[in-house]
Amino acid sequence: MLNSYDVVGRVGFGPTRFWNSPKSLTDFERFLSVDLQLGPLTVAAHRRKIKRFVDWLGKSPLDLSVEDIRRYLEFEKERAAPKHYVNILSALRRFYRDFLRRPDLVESFVFPQIPLKPVQVPTIEELRKFFVILKDDKWRALFLMFASSGLRFCELFGLEKSDIDLKTRKIVPQPHKTGRTKNSPHFTFFNQEASEHLARYLSNRRDNDPRLFKICIPAFRRGWKRAARRSGVEVYPQGLRRWFCQTLTDKGVNDRYIDFLVGRSPRSILARHYSDFSVERLREAYDKANLTVLA
Repeated sequence: MLNSYDVVGRVGFGPTRFWNSPKSLTDFERFLSVDLQLGPLTVAAHRRKIKRFVDWLGKSPLDLSVEDIRRYLEFEKERAAPKHYVNILSALRRFYRDFLRRPDLVESFVFPQIPLKPVQVPTIEELRKFFVILKDDKWRALFLMFASSGLRFCELFGLEKSDIDLKTRKIVPQPHKTGRTKNSPHFTFFNQEASEHLARYLSNRRDNDPRLFKICIPAFRRGWKRAARRSGVEVYPQGLRRWFCQTLTDKGVNDRYIDFLVGRSPRSILARHYSDFSVERLREAYDKANLTVLA
C-alpha cells in the first residue's frame, strides 16, 4: 500500500502543492481513461466530483483523515439525491482506493439502497409536443436519432460521420470498452424521419469535423433544458431510449432483438448462442415495426 509520501514522490509534487498543480487532475483523468478504461463522460464526471470535494476540503487531498471524508459525505447526503450521492461516493473510491491506493480512507463507506421506481415512458403526444419546439435540423435530427435508434447518450455523441449510412440508415456506434451490461460492438438503425433531418443538417455543414453532431455536451444540455421549459414536457435522452424499447415491444419485436439494438448483453443461452443477429434479420424486424414519431 502506498502512503501519502509514496504517492507524492511518484507524481513529483509536495503534499501542499499536489492539488494546486494541474498535473494532478491530468494524472487522475489519465488513470481513469487508460488504466480503468472508463468512457470520457464518466471520466469528466469523476473529475468534477473530486474537484468539488477538494474545493470543499480546502487543503491537499493527501492531508486528510477518514473523518474529513465522513464530514463531506454527511454534507452531501443532506443535499444530494440518492443516485447523486452514489456517484459522489463512487468518485471518491476511484480517487482514493484506486488512484492513490489508499482504500483505508474509503472502505468503511457503503452505497445506499436506492428505491426502485416504476419507469415512466413518455407518450407519443409528449414527443410531438417537444419536437415542434425545436427550430433547426440539427436539434430535430438529434431528437429523432435518440428516439428512433435507442442509442445511449454517450453513444450518440460519440458518433462520427463514418459510423452511419444514410442510405441504409444503419448505425455502428463506437464500441464500449467497459460495462458488464453493454454489448460491444453492436449496431442499430434510425428511421426515415431522422434520416431526412440528418441529411439536411449535414448538407449545410461547412467543416471537416469528423463528429456527426458538432455540439459540445454543455451546450446540448442547456439547449435541451430550454426546449423542455418552452414545451412544458420533460423528455430527455434516457426517456427517448425507453420509448424506443417500449414501442418496439408494443409492435411485437422480439425482446432479444430489442436488447441487441440498444446494446444490451444477451440475458439467456438462447439469445447468446442460438439467435440470428445478422444485419438482414435485424433490419427486417426494425422496418416491420415502422417506428415513427411525427406521423
